Parts: sequence; C-alpha cells; structure tokens
Amino acid sequence: MKLTVPVALIVGSILLSGCCSIVAPKTTARVVAAPHTRPIIRALAKYHKDEQEYPDSLQFLLPDYLSGDLEKRTRRVSEHGQRWAIDYKRIDPQTYELSFNHAFHDVYYRNGEVTRASSNPFR
Repeated sequence: MKLTVPVALIVGSILLSGCCSIVAPKTTARVVAAPHTRPIIRALAKYHKDEQEYPDSLQFLLPDYLSGDLEKRTRRVSEHGQRWAIDYKRIDPQTYELSFNHAFHDVYYRNGEVTRASSNPFR
C-alpha cells in the first residue's frame, strides 16, 4: 500500500504535465504562438499607424518594421522536428488575418486579436 500512493502521484503528475494542452488547449496554443507572432503583430501595428493601412504582404515590413530573414520568422522546423508556419493575408486596407499553425497548435488572429485557438497533441 505504501508503494501505491507514491506511484499514483508520480504517474498522475506525468499525465497532467503531458496533457496541459488537453486541459487548457486555447491557453497552450496562445503560449506556444506568442513568441513567434508577437513581433509580427507589433510590426503590423506600427506599419498601420504610419501608412494608415496594412501591407499587401509581410515583405513590406522589411527592413523598417521587422528585421531578419522573413522565411525564418514564418517557417521553421524545431529541434524536435516539429514544424510551424505563420501565414498572413490582407483582407482589405484595414483588416488582416494571421495564422500560426504548429504540429499541435493553431492560433488565428484578426488585426492582432486572437479569434480562435486550439491544441491537439494527438494529431
């Protein structure tokens, strides 16, 4: 009996830590996406403030609003082999959509605000 409780606690903690995206999928997806999308969303906001419209493509953000290699900012394979991508679409001069698609997480933005987020560790 003494062995059962510690084993149950260990197994339970492993399951809970591994299932964070099941328990809080929207939060997990947002946390994973944020470091990748936040700089792009900020650059889009600055561009919009200066130009009074959103750009036709993310290329227009370089180099004044966003630095570095755009391909590396929007497409990557992690050290664990997980792929993710950021896609941008201008709907009209005042509206854009941005999506972050990861092996397990998807987050969709409209003008910098999250419209949908989900996680699925089993896909």
